[in-house]
Amino acid sequence: MEHHVCFHPHTIVCGIELLTPDEKSIDIWSLGVTMFSLLSGTQPFPVYPENTLRRCISSGSYFFPAHRFKNVSKDAKDLIISMIKVNPNERITAEEALKHKWFTSNSMANSQSYCSMSSLLSDEDL
Repeated sequence: MEHHVCFHPHTIVCGIELLTPDEKSIDIWSLGVTMFSLLSGTQPFPVYPENTLRRCISSGSYFFPAHRFKNVSKDAKDLIISMIKVNPNERITAEEALKHKWFTSNSMANSQSYCSMSSLLSDEDL
């Protein structure tokens, strides 16, 4: 029986090799890939064959499979889109991401157990 891995670190490695390696910006891209995987249980890019993985990363070619994202909010998908931009100048920054609607209007914001991400980070982290 074939087993598919939900998150494959090779995707992140290829992204770092192919995309402009601005430290903070590539971290945002990597987090976008991770968020996609956590919310869907699948990869945004095909892992094999490697040349297809590299081509898809370089061109930013991915989609949200309907059956995997049927219970994922439009705000979450919008945040992922803004994180997985090929051009680092178009990619959302950490500070902008923390102000994104997915974080600020999430139903968890009304929970007493909610801790805002921005309260965990210092200005130097942003």
